[in-house]
Amino acid sequence: MHEERVTLDRHPVNERVTGTADAFTNQTIEARATSEQAVVAKNVRVVEEIGIKKQVTDRVETVRETKVDVEDTAATARPATSTTTTDTTKRV
Repeated sequence: MHEERVTLDRHPVNERVTGTADAFTNQTIEARATSEQAVVAKNVRVVEEIGIKKQVTDRVETVRETKVDVEDTAATARPATSTTTTDTTKRV
């Protein structure tokens, strides 16, 4: 930004002037003052689009648990074993 300002100062004086032939002739003195003004404007522009996707799934899983108890068969004549099976369905 550029600005030019002109100021005129007047001071009273009391001095004798030599060469008074040109002292009272009509003269025009020209001084120009200039200034700049900022012009600011905003424009809305689309520069990018985004998309968001969400996927949801449900599934069922089966978990099997097997427990086996084994006893020593050498101590008894008849082998004794017991087996336990548990089926559990778990929803995740």
